[in-house]
Amino acid sequence: MRKGLIALIALITICIAIGAASAADWSFNVGSDTNSNGGSIQINNNELKIQDEKFTIPDGYKENESARDVGADGKGNFEGAKVSICELKKGNETILIKVFFADGGIHNITAPANSENKTIGGHDGFLITENGLVTFDYGVNEKVVEIVAADESAIESVLK
Repeated sequence: MRKGLIALIALITICIAIGAASAADWSFNVGSDTNSNGGSIQINNNELKIQDEKFTIPDGYKENESARDVGADGKGNFEGAKVSICELKKGNETILIKVFFADGGIHNITAPANSENKTIGGHDGFLITENGLVTFDYGVNEKVVEIVAADESAIESVLK
């Protein structure tokens, strides 16, 4: 009887220890870069990271922090998704980088009729030129990246 009681206490102690370790692990992961909350936008030297996707910040460009948006509702072509946005500025030049994401991923991206299939920086996507701006969209890791700039060379500089 006594050995059974000691074994039961030991078992309960082990369960409590495992539960505490699991709870501690869960607390540690809260706020990590998950699709549900949009993750974070990180800048380190000339590297920009949005939703774990890496981009190069071209020389002379700085982030317009007031335009930063993390986990906003995606509208337009990606209805039902969320988006994290970073705007880079150099004088009057602007590069806008958006990463659309959704729990379960984004699949089956369809190019608009007015687009051109294009490969930029090793990414296959589609290019649209409208109103003096160039937009390049491509799928990666079940997300959609959209880069808007004045010209294709600015987009290439972000994806190098």
